[in-house]
This record gives sequence, C-alpha cells and structure tokens, in this order.
Amino acid sequence: MDAVAMAGMFLLGWMSGYLIRVLKKLLLLVMGGQALFLLYLQRNGIITINYSAFYEKFKWLVTDKAIELMIQYAEVGLPYACGFLLGVFVPRSILRPSPPRKYVAFRR
Repeated sequence: MDAVAMAGMFLLGWMSGYLIRVLKKLLLLVMGGQALFLLYLQRNGIITINYSAFYEKFKWLVTDKAIELMIQYAEVGLPYACGFLLGVFVPRSILRPSPPRKYVAFRR
C-alpha cells in the first residue's frame, strides 16, 4: 500500500470517527430506545427473541476467524483505525480553538 492510500484511509477514519463523536449521544439514545422497546415487547409476549439464533449469528466474533479477518485487512484497517481513534478521542480544541475562559481574579 502506498503512502497516498494510507493517508486517504487515515483521513476517512478520522472523518468517520469525528462524525461518530458528534452523533454519539443521538446514536446511543436511539439504540437504547430500540433495545428497551424490544425488551418491552418481549416481556409483554408480543414478540419472542431467539437468543440462541442471535448467538449463532454473532459467535464468529469470538472465534479464530475474526482474528484471521483482522490480520487479512490490517494493511487497510490500521490507518483507518488510527484515524478513527484520533477523530473520536482528540479534543475539539485542536480542531477549532475555543475562546479563552474567563476566571474570577482574586485580589491580594
């Protein structure tokens, strides 16, 4: 992979990480509401959640195949992951400086 592709993946990762950081409260609110709504429907007997099928669908996440996939896509995934983490965890002050805070000055 050349440097331009790595820089592009890093930039895409940073932009998506920043977008997630900006929208995380909204996303968590929606996802939490959906989970509570589904659990409410299950408790009242309207729907049935088949947890064994859910486990079967997502058990590959805890197997060796997941590790093999990570290694296979590491060349593309590492720059993207680094940019994503930078976009999520770097303070906004680096991107857009905030105005100086006004503190109360104590006189001696």
